[in-house]
Amino acid sequence: MHSVKLGLHISLEKTKIIQASQAATSQPIYLGQTELECVDQFTYLSSVISKDGNVEKEVNTRLAKAATVFRRLGNIWKSGSLGLNIKLQLYAAVGVSTAIYASETWKSTRMIQNKLDVFHQQNLRKIIGVTWKDKVSNTEVLACTGQRRLQDIIGEIRFRFASHVMRIAPERPARHAIEWTPADGRRKRGRPKKTWQSTFREDLQARGVIWSEKETMAGDRMRWRNLPIVPQWTGGFKCYK
Repeated sequence: MHSVKLGLHISLEKTKIIQASQAATSQPIYLGQTELECVDQFTYLSSVISKDGNVEKEVNTRLAKAATVFRRLGNIWKSGSLGLNIKLQLYAAVGVSTAIYASETWKSTRMIQNKLDVFHQQNLRKIIGVTWKDKVSNTEVLACTGQRRLQDIIGEIRFRFASHVMRIAPERPARHAIEWTPADGRRKRGRPKKTWQSTFREDLQARGVIWSEKETMAGDRMRWRNLPIVPQWTGGFKCYK
């Protein structure tokens, strides 16, 4: 093997195969004398990569890890000696960052948005000591804590990530991936599946940017950053804690 000649050693236990094509294949792939295992999903750099390209399993995994971290800090959220700002800063550093790791590559569906916002709301309510008996709306919880919906935060991260990709050289694979469509592919009947590209198109549309003008807009970093977003609710009410 050429890798051995160069002093490189490949771990057989960590090396897996994911078949991206829908066409069935029975030809195995060997590494030396060992046949590599073909799997439906694989964890790479803490991200779950699925055979069908769906990110819902990745989202569920990220939220589960973030929930575990949040529960371990239960005494801190209940502490009366720590101010609300300190608790929110800690939550953003260890909770939110864990939940939205690598989220710039996620597509956005109604189901994913609901999962993100439910997770975020449950945590914020525990931090400020609000239960369902208090009849406080989700909008009031966000305004009281000065937070935004996770889907909005991820949308901004995805939008900034797209601008970086569009400024790289045109021959780079990441640049091709934004606009790539199968040359002779045919999708199945029914509603088209949501993809990262279709999600990015919605991000552009929400900011009034035409698809054909995205490269020009991304070239101006200040203009791209200052594109208007949906205004947040700023009503008045009683804040808890």
